[in-house]
Amino acid sequence: EYELSQEEKQVAFSTADGPEGESSIWLAPLDRRSPPRQIARNGDEVSFGANDELIFRSLAENNTIVLIKQDGTGRQQISATPVLDKFGVSPDGQWVIVFSPEAGQGLATLAVPIHGGPPRRIWRQGACLATWSSDGRFLYVHNTASNAPETGTLARDRTVAIPVPSGKSLPDLPADGIDLTASQVAIPGA
Repeated sequence: EYELSQEEKQVAFSTADGPEGESSIWLAPLDRRSPPRQIARNGDEVSFGANDELIFRSLAENNTIVLIKQDGTGRQQISATPVLDKFGVSPDGQWVIVFSPEAGQGLATLAVPIHGGPPRRIWRQGACLATWSSDGRFLYVHNTASNAPETGTLARDRTVAIPVPSGKSLPDLPADGIDLTASQVAIPGA
C-alpha cells in the first residue's frame, strides 16, 4: 500500500517486515537522495494529511485511525472506534473515509473529521468505497453489487461523482447517507 504526496515529491507506504510480518509505515523521497525512513510500527493504509501529517490505521491500537507528523512525532488517535478499512483523506487533510461500526447502526462508511467532531455517514447501506478527486472538487462514491438490507434487493454496481461546494472539503450529504440503490441520487449536480 502506498500514496504519493500531492506535490509528487514523497511516497508514504506500508510494508510487512520482521519475523511476525509486522506492518510498518515508511516515508521516502521520490528523488532517492535519502533512504526511506520508518515512521511508525504496527500500521497500514497510510495517507498524507495536512501540515506534514500522515494518517494511518494503527494495528497496535485496536485498528483505530492515527495521525502522526512526518518526522514520527506527535502521534495521536483520531477516533477510538475500531476501523475495518481506511480509505482516502480529503485533499485539505480535514476528513478521512473509513468503514467502521457505527454506534447502534451496524457497519457503515463514514467520513471522520481528523481534528475533532462527529463523523458523517456516506452511504446508508453499509460498505462502499469513497475518495476525493485530487483537486478536492468531487467525492466519488462507489458501491459494488450487494444486497441492500432495507429492500432485500440487489444493489447496482455504480459510481457517483458528488460535487464538493467551494470552501468545503465534504459535500452536503443527507444525514443518513446517500442511497445508491435509488434510480437517482438526490444530490444536486451528482
